Amino acid sequence: MSNNNYDPTAFKAQQREQWSNTAEGWRRRWATLEKSAQPVSDRMMELAHVTPGKRVLDIATGIGEPAMTAARRVGPSGSVVAIDQAPQMLTIARERMQAAGLQNVEFIEGDVETAALPADSFDAVVCRWGLMFFPDVAGTLTRLRSSLVPGGWLVAIIWGPPEQVPLIWLPFSVFSREFLLPSALPAGPNPFALADPAALEQVMRDAGFAEVQSEWLTVTYEFSSVEELLNYEEDTSPPVRSIMASLSVERQAELWGKLADAAMPFVGADGIARLPNECLIVSGQRQ
Repeated sequence: MSNNNYDPTAFKAQQREQWSNTAEGWRRRWATLEKSAQPVSDRMMELAHVTPGKRVLDIATGIGEPAMTAARRVGPSGSVVAIDQAPQMLTIARERMQAAGLQNVEFIEGDVETAALPADSFDAVVCRWGLMFFPDVAGTLTRLRSSLVPGGWLVAIIWGPPEQVPLIWLPFSVFSREFLLPSALPAGPNPFALADPAALEQVMRDAGFAEVQSEWLTVTYEFSSVEELLNYEEDTSPPVRSIMASLSVERQAELWGKLADAAMPFVGADGIARLPNECLIVSGQRQ
């Protein structure tokens, strides 16, 4: 799960820039994401044993999930600390919390791999679709374990195998064909880096977690039309935005047409595009 051919510092800087550049798109589209993803956050809370009065750490919170779900679960007697390295994404998260009337969340801009985390402080640590982007997964998990109180739980969700995650894989597969790119992503941090349950569970055990287990969960995203799906990809996907920006207007139009064609198998008779995506949830306890 490592790759010696990239610079972790440069990778993190690129990630921070990419997510910051798509923040406005996420502001427009977050409701679409969260409508489908709420069952994921709910299941994470169950596995992390988040109840009223608990203290929760959400890493790579992005636009504020599962921090928002955790804040509602722990109530006013509990608290949530949410960390992300992209300030523009945190701005949206703060706006969402304020609109929801939630005042028990503290946001921190920073890199969880280097941020000062208080030891023995959190009842639960959660991470939704972020763990696979950390250059040092094992080291990060070890640090997070130390931040848990004895008996506390860590729960993370990651994407499954590429072909089972069309929300991400669909544009990548089209670009791969069009630009003769490798059919597989390189080793190292990427959306599918931790999709092997056995390997992921072993990393958790190596980091000192006990009672490690994983389970699959299908998340189906719905879009009113193929056009809405493509607008979503354009607004929220850094790779899509980057590639399209480098092309002529004519070539962009051609590729959008090919992406629309690739999405048609997911469109029902009612015109709604439904994309089922496989996710892997892993949990472990600090003894």
